[in-house]
Amino acid sequence: MLIRSFIAGTTPVVLPSGRFDTPAFSTGTTTLVATTDPGVPLYTSLVPTQLHRLLATPTGIDALEAFTAVLIGGAPIGTPDARPTSIVETYGATETAGGCVYDGTALNGVGVEIDDTGRICLGGAVVADGYADGENGDFFVRDGIRWFRTSDLGVSENGSLSVLGRADDVINSGGYKVHPTVVERAMMRLPGVDQVAVVGVPDPEWGERIVALLVSAAGAPMPTTSEVREALAPDLPRFALPQEVRAIDRLPLLESGKIDRESARRNA
Repeated sequence: MLIRSFIAGTTPVVLPSGRFDTPAFSTGTTTLVATTDPGVPLYTSLVPTQLHRLLATPTGIDALEAFTAVLIGGAPIGTPDARPTSIVETYGATETAGGCVYDGTALNGVGVEIDDTGRICLGGAVVADGYADGENGDFFVRDGIRWFRTSDLGVSENGSLSVLGRADDVINSGGYKVHPTVVERAMMRLPGVDQVAVVGVPDPEWGERIVALLVSAAGAPMPTTSEVREALAPDLPRFALPQEVRAIDRLPLLESGKIDRESARRNA
């Protein structure tokens, strides 16, 4: 972020360390607007959890609308009712210096392919030379272009990339492979859902049982498993519907803001 700001000739506003705070973000945005020349584009980068917290308050929405673009990555964004037009979903990796696919479309000079195993491959000048430890099996060069094979599964249709989630997060339930990210996206469209993590837990009959850990929006009632399954039935195949929905107070998150799925599985 600091390098991008330096190259753009802007002065970044750094938020206080610690847990993300909506008032602090709103105050920081006000400072950014006040200290930036008119007409200069303003950008910020968030994870979906932070976005939904901002959308829950009028001051948070006002802050989001002050930006030219708000880059969202790291997890399914869902389709919030008050989603500002400035929201842009990003996809990339550490090995590609961050986001290189925006709203499903790759930047100029960036290649996107799906390999035989369904994994997303990214190519072009954005791809790193390799790892310091020399474990570079997921890097390859073809026709002079350097590629990186990610650990994410996806589909590419008509030049638009859809990310299904990490290959090692796939749930095998009753012989069917279920991508938790797909289920999470569908659940985030349901009213009263603030956050959700879908995981597979061992089951003697199904191999893995699909469990949805759900954080309800403030004041919203907790839906039952049958209500969630009925609401999702038009959008998901029967085998992908959660077999259990559990209420939790807060999702376990990594420092990056992504869902800590290992911790979620242990607590499911």
